[in-house]
Amino acid sequence: MGRPENPITWDGPVAELARALRDLRQQAGRPTYRAMAATTLRGASVLAEAAAGRRCPTWAVTHDFVRACGQDPDTWRPLWERARKPSGKRRPSPVTIANPPPEPDPWRATTPREYVLHLRALRAWSGQRSFYEVARAAGGRLAESTMYDALNPNRHHLPPLAIVRAIVTACGADVEQWVQAWQHLRMREHHNTPLPTRPVTPHRVTGHRRGGRPLPGFRTGSTLHSTA
Repeated sequence: MGRPENPITWDGPVAELARALRDLRQQAGRPTYRAMAATTLRGASVLAEAAAGRRCPTWAVTHDFVRACGQDPDTWRPLWERARKPSGKRRPSPVTIANPPPEPDPWRATTPREYVLHLRALRAWSGQRSFYEVARAAGGRLAESTMYDALNPNRHHLPPLAIVRAIVTACGADVEQWVQAWQHLRMREHHNTPLPTRPVTPHRVTGHRRGGRPLPGFRTGSTLHSTA
């Protein structure tokens, strides 16, 4: 049995969707989010965030949440569409911010270093998730030093994809978008890597046919350069 969820005491379409997801999970026997995550490609924290009611989850996350509870996701599309539309009422944060900063967009990164900076921004945007939370999202298999190196602002290469997945999952963002942006930059990085040049090997040309007769037009002792 997992920890009890915080009550949703506000109204609005996002809260309505979150309550419906909680009810669905209850009808399915209240499986843990870790058990639900095992049947999808989502992290347990991402699924829990979908039912928290703080912000509208992506359709992909909603789809997997409903499917993990054994229901048809397509029947939930209208409810998700209503929650997705902006409304006048929104769940207030503990500290009300007039213009909250937007979620960092990985597709705005044009270089590996910019991608790392966006990843750092995502961690800050989500409340500066601790390295412990990130490690827990990865199943506890990542060392703190590994994650620190992956988020180093001076890093000029993409961090390992497994670490990216763990960080994005812990931050409650869309893992698919961050993975696809990582793959796009990785392919660009791969194509921009110069290929090694083949060394030039000199060959001694004697200017003679078999049998010792000289070839016409060749001077004995000349040297040719070949890349063969």
